[in-house]
Amino acid sequence: MPRLRTILAVSLLVLLLSIGATALLSSVQRISDGVTLDPGARAVAAPPPVRARRHAATHARLARGEASTVASTPEVAPQPTFAPSPRYPIAALRTHREGLVRVRVMLDAQGRVTEARVQQSSGDADLDEAALDAARRWTFDMPPHARREAVLPIRFRIDPNAR
Repeated sequence: MPRLRTILAVSLLVLLLSIGATALLSSVQRISDGVTLDPGARAVAAPPPVRARRHAATHARLARGEASTVASTPEVAPQPTFAPSPRYPIAALRTHREGLVRVRVMLDAQGRVTEARVQQSSGDADLDEAALDAARRWTFDMPPHARREAVLPIRFRIDPNAR
């Protein structure tokens, strides 16, 4: 009989621990759901650099009435193949800090991030650093004429239902 009581007590303890762990993991999932990318845009092609000399030469040719014979190949935005969500910083969670970070990334030919920097800050250093850490782990599909840079908008929001 004492053995049955021990087994019953241990079983109840395991059940209570399982319920507590499930509740904890559910809250962590809700928190991680609050870190999102802006809807509709995962990676935005960065604007092309201004090339004043080439533009000046083109304008001079057009002013003289010469037609341009150079066919331009359009550059396409790189498409993300692996885009892990950033970890919501604990300090930011405790103080209910939210924000949008735009991270500019430079890519190599294989689609790996070689450089990441904040283009537009959220105003919170913890959120900015978490966005940078996540952006450095992204990988992209690089078509032949893909740009080698992109801007990643990453939103930190505690309540994922709020817009």
